[in-house]
Amino acid sequence: MMLKIVLLVFAGCAVAREIVSLEKDGVNGTNVADVKAGANTSCAGWVNSSGGIVAHHPPNCFHVTHTSTGIYQIYFSPSPLPSLPACTVTQVYPVSFNNNGDTKDNAVIMDADQYKFFYVTGGGSGSESNRDAMFSCVWE
Repeated sequence: MMLKIVLLVFAGCAVAREIVSLEKDGVNGTNVADVKAGANTSCAGWVNSSGGIVAHHPPNCFHVTHTSTGIYQIYFSPSPLPSLPACTVTQVYPVSFNNNGDTKDNAVIMDADQYKFFYVTGGGSGSESNRDAMFSCVWE
């Protein structure tokens, strides 16, 4: 039982493994982990500009509240998480053949804890605007 870590990657996030023990492998001194399948360690999603859920992974890992122009609250389910999550968010810019996006028209995380995280989306001028966004959060 040397190395039992299995890491799956889907849309940039780690999925479905819980470390239950960590030890040295005795061969080259590197850490190895014994894992248990089934523990969720991530949540990712696509939220449209009106606060609707376009996609989520795993299913039902969050719900959304769109509180005001450009402000979105993501609530993890179930919560609280076992640790503070590390989250990223970015705007889904509507690209056409004549429009390549605008890096100033984006999304920023405002706060995060073991229950939820908040983000704001804005237009190219910096003002809050309703925008589609995708996010990914991972935790231990």
